[in-house]
Order: sequence, then C-alpha cells, then structure tokens
Amino acid sequence: DWLHAEIVRYDLCSGSVLVQQNYQLNGLAGAVWTAGYVLAIYLESVDLKFHTAIELGAGVAGIPSIALARKGRNSQIIATDGESQILDLLAINLRQNQAQDVRIQHLKWGQHTDFQADLILAADCTYSGTKQHFLSFLNTCTNLLRDEKSIILLAHTSRYPYDAEYFIDLARNHGFIIKKISRASLIRALVRRSPSSCDNDKEEQQYNNSTSMQLATATLIFQLHREF
Repeated sequence: DWLHAEIVRYDLCSGSVLVQQNYQLNGLAGAVWTAGYVLAIYLESVDLKFHTAIELGAGVAGIPSIALARKGRNSQIIATDGESQILDLLAINLRQNQAQDVRIQHLKWGQHTDFQADLILAADCTYSGTKQHFLSFLNTCTNLLRDEKSIILLAHTSRYPYDAEYFIDLARNHGFIIKKISRASLIRALVRRSPSSCDNDKEEQQYNNSTSMQLATATLIFQLHREF
C-alpha cells in the first residue's frame, strides 16, 4: 500500500512529484498525507502575492512548498518540521522536484524563531484533534505572522467527529478570522491537476471526477488571518 511504499508519485499541473518516504522509520512525518497533496493542488490554482512563505509540518515531502516553488516567484520559501531526523530526506525530495531553493528549517512549535512570514502553509498539522495540539499550532502561527495582511492556508483532514468545528472555535477564540475555501473551488482545482490538462483550458478533462470528489470531501482548506 501507499503508506509503506518507498517512493510515491503525485501529479500536479507543474509536473509529477516523486517523493521518497519512510513511514516505518520516521512515523507520521515520514509519509505523504492527502492534505498536503490537496493543498499543493489548490496553491497551483490561485495567485498569491507574498515575500516569505513558511510551511509548518512539511514532513519528508513538503509538497505544498514544491508547488509554490515551481510557480517561479522571486520570494523566499521555508519548509519546516519539528522532527529533525527527517530533514535530510526532505532536502533530497525538494532537490529532486525542482525546489532546491526552498530553505529548510528545524522548527518545533512554541520554539522562538527569528523569521516571520506573510504566508503560512500547513497540511494535516491539526490531525490529533486535541486542544493542546490545536493551541500549540495556533500559538506558533501567531508568532510567525508578519502583520494583519498575512494569511494561513490550512488543509485539514477530519479523523474525529466534529474536530474541524472544534478547531474553528478555538481559532476564533484565539483571535483568528477564518474562511473556508469552497468545495467547488477545490474540485475545480483537483480535476485540472494533470500537466496535460493544464496546458490548454479548453481541452476536455480526462481525469476521474469521483476521485477528485473524494479528495475534496476528505480534506477541508481554511484561510486564516489575525487582526493586530
């Protein structure tokens, strides 16, 4: 199965992404999860202006960072993770997928940092469903945000009843303003995810719409910002 495969492939508009992973050795941070792929596809479908982007919990893949780097903007992208043992593999995967300019940083949530961002990316960073985990994530985001124009794009896969609603309530109580990206927007981005289908918008898409529906149903994307 995909979880225990040594190499997994994902199709983006910018081309395929081949990722080396090792779930048995590195656990959750050692595998690619659906939310990261969905966030990467969404990033390719929108035009974001930023100076510095930081991905939290990039794991071994950093697929959202790869998608952003391939857009060719003259901006800084930093892929971070709290598990130091996976950073070498993350560097290999970034380099092999035309994202060698992405900076890699070890970052444990709650740890002091000297950098800030106007765009924060996070995929499956809210997986545990616990209050402490959510608050740790929100506190880290608060410290990293540069100003009131800075935004967070969070891809969340629900694994527990009402975990998304619980996170939204905590985030609002923490001073965040939240907007959910519409499912229709996600589906449109998902069905156009192949490089061949991105070359010509008029070409009829040949990809499995039911798969796209399943991905869009399983994963939610939220946009968050704070008023300073």
